[in-house]
Amino acid sequence: MIDILRPAIGLSVLLMAGCASMQVDRDLKHAELSQQYRTAVAQTSSADPGASCITPNGGTAWTHIEFNPTTPIAKLPTGTNAAAFCVRIPDGARAMEMHADAKGGMTYFELIVLHPSQQFLDGDKQLIKDLPEPKLSPQDTLNGFGLYGVTVLTTELSTARYVLVYVHPASLDGAVDVYTGYHTIPVPYGPYGQVKVRFK
Repeated sequence: MIDILRPAIGLSVLLMAGCASMQVDRDLKHAELSQQYRTAVAQTSSADPGASCITPNGGTAWTHIEFNPTTPIAKLPTGTNAAAFCVRIPDGARAMEMHADAKGGMTYFELIVLHPSQQFLDGDKQLIKDLPEPKLSPQDTLNGFGLYGVTVLTTELSTARYVLVYVHPASLDGAVDVYTGYHTIPVPYGPYGQVKVRFK
């Protein structure tokens, strides 16, 4: 019986070693990208993130926003420097959906996911509310893994006309835990990736 189990145990050990190696490579890459972003936001910036705002797609179509090393760093209304995009909130919108796509590989051991933050502005582009940690939950679909959340606009954000989607430097210290059914794998938050938004 022991002889029968030995090959299976050996294969399991090899798989675990391979996954651990992928996670080490991923974490080293995450550290490199995070340091690159922190260096960029440490520079003095006077750019106004609300100077040019995106008009979102109508209906159920997502509007895609890409954060990468060339995304301009702006000074947010709170004084924080960050990569940011301004999006117009359509008239009558009652909720904002947001989805961030993970990237880096085919397994959770390789993935890094961007954790977007939000600042809501009124018609004069004055700050109403800063949400550095909006409610986002892990979502695994046929299109891949990511973070998804809904922000209701009908209460304290009813006067919001613009939203700044940005990458808070402090988010880079966090991660989302993914339970596979066997064990929990942390997927770290990175500074770069695609965010999708739409309004209802």
